[in-house]
Amino acid sequence: MISNVKVAAVQMSCSDDREENIAKAERMVRQAASDGANVIPLPE
Repeated sequence: MISNVKVAAVQMSCSDDREENIAKAERMVRQAASDGANVIPLPE
């Protein structure tokens, strides 16, 4: 059986504020997931 996988890559600028970066990444991951993404890689 063949199944489809939807991939969404997160591209974001990061600041020196770790908590801000985490919050921004979380928002983007949640948005991608709500749009149906199954795999969501983040920048390093």
